[in-house]
Amino acid sequence: MFNDEYGLTKAVLNGEKNMTRRIVPNGTPLGNWNETLKYSRYKPGDIVAIAQSYSELLWNLSLKNYERILNLNGIKTNDDFIDILNGPGLHNKMFVRANYMLNKIEITDTTIERLQDITWHDAIREGVRMCNNLSSKGEIIQGAYCYAIRCGLLFDDPIKAYACLINRICGKGTWESNPFVYVYTFEYIN
Repeated sequence: MFNDEYGLTKAVLNGEKNMTRRIVPNGTPLGNWNETLKYSRYKPGDIVAIAQSYSELLWNLSLKNYERILNLNGIKTNDDFIDILNGPGLHNKMFVRANYMLNKIEITDTTIERLQDITWHDAIREGVRMCNNLSSKGEIIQGAYCYAIRCGLLFDDPIKAYACLINRICGKGTWESNPFVYVYTFEYIN
């Protein structure tokens, strides 16, 4: 699942994001990285559905196309289809079924590092983008970085933008605590 509030699902679908970090859970053995990687939720070669609400999928497709896709995944009757559309997954991607999702990613690499070890290049791969904005005098400021369109904040380097983003997603102080993270590199597949 990618955070929609900050446009991360859209960034994956647009090809602007091909890396994500997930905090290594407490209790995971550290030190022997080959052993720690065994506890990773995803491994290279895994295909993972990109969660989107059913209404978002329907917005991007005709109803007939989505109905045909659901039929391929075991939904055979109109009653089953109506149950999906009346369920909580219609507007909330927390309640959708992975096999009904049209967009997927393939994990290509998994590593472990400290959160603050992110490089400038990897912050860009996390979806941080260069933004042009207007100064208070109406001049165009080039070369500023932001983590989402209309985030309202500009940074002079992508790592600072990423630090702000991770604190917003995972909670205040996450960047400062510098936890170990699984770093997943992936490719968007459709």
